[in-house]
Amino acid sequence: MMRKIGTPRPPKAGAIKFQYGRLDGELDFLVLYGDDVPRCDRALVMHHFTSTQCRHDHINNKAVFDPSFIDELEKRGYDTSTIKFYIEKK
Repeated sequence: MMRKIGTPRPPKAGAIKFQYGRLDGELDFLVLYGDDVPRCDRALVMHHFTSTQCRHDHINNKAVFDPSFIDELEKRGYDTSTIKFYIEKK
C-alpha cells in the first residue's frame, strides 16, 4: 500500500526536523526548523544525512568518497522515505 507523502509542518522554536516530504510539488529530504535555529545548524543536519564523505586511501594514495548516511541505509535495505529526525535546543 502506497502511503501519501505530504508537506511536513515546521517544528516549534529552537527545534530542527529532518525528514522526507513534499515541497513545491517535489519529493525530497527536507530540513525544517523553528525560530532561533541558525543557518549553520540546519546545514549541519543536511550535510551529515546526505553528503558523501571524503577520505584518503593511504594504500592507493588517492581520495575516496564513501556513500552518504542516507545512501548507506538504502544499500542496507531501509526505506529512507520513512526517516524522521527531530532535536530541540536545551
